[in-house]
Amino acid sequence: MRRLDSIDWSASECRRISGSVLETTSRDRRMLVLKQPVGVVAAITPWNFPMSMITRKVAPALAAGCTVVLKPSEQTPLTALALAELAERAGLPDGALNIVMGDAAAIGQTMMASEEVRKIGFTGSTAVGKTLMAQAANTVKRVSLELGGNAPFLVMEDADLALAAKGVVASALRNSGQTCICANRVLVHDKSSRSMGYAVSLAPCAPLASRNSLAVYDAFSQRVADIVAGLKRNVPRHPSLIPPPAAVEKVVTHCSDAVSKGARVLAGGGPPEGLPERLAGGNFFSPTVLADATID
Repeated sequence: MRRLDSIDWSASECRRISGSVLETTSRDRRMLVLKQPVGVVAAITPWNFPMSMITRKVAPALAAGCTVVLKPSEQTPLTALALAELAERAGLPDGALNIVMGDAAAIGQTMMASEEVRKIGFTGSTAVGKTLMAQAANTVKRVSLELGGNAPFLVMEDADLALAAKGVVASALRNSGQTCICANRVLVHDKSSRSMGYAVSLAPCAPLASRNSLAVYDAFSQRVADIVAGLKRNVPRHPSLIPPPAAVEKVVTHCSDAVSKGARVLAGGGPPEGLPERLAGGNFFSPTVLADATID
């Protein structure tokens, strides 16, 4: 429904596209501002919310009268093709939405070098975003970037710890921890210094935290661990829903590094128990809570 909402909202907003008349320094003159399509829009989307990321970029562009060249993630290409098929069935004109598959770097360079592409929309890493911004300067493209960043979760001295624990678990583990805006560190109040303690989270692990105010810290950590330990784990119905080995290896590496530096495992920390025999040894890792993590 959220994907349909993006399309419906864009369709509604395009009816309200209008110009404006502004005052100037001359009494007998007015300034007329017209809004026109910018031209071809190139969109590069990630894998974690493939349909949402596509509709958020494609729907507004089409509604504004722009054609779109979409480069979806190579890890979730079929979602883009399915959307294109639906668009064709709905009567979208040929050439309005174009899907390009293949080498991400090569396609990106071609898009950025093209004089016909007048705007680029990208969701992904900060490093790639910087590269695209630099490349866009050569042809003076408009740029919209949604890049990486930090999402701290604050637990204050007077916080409702039960509510805070539920909130951080919902944030950190939403969509199996594959959300770009999920909490990636938790700051817990330190009574002794009237400052904030430091903490980090690793998807799909719940927050890692340093040991500061013992009363608040221990109570909060235990609440988070209890919630995570009680989460229900559903078995994927289709092999395509199973995480790739690289994703699991990345989480294992992060958790092993934290434990080697003194972190304690409060929940999870390895493959889930009780998997069906056909899934034993597969690419699975339990939601994990680590305590006493260091800043690095």
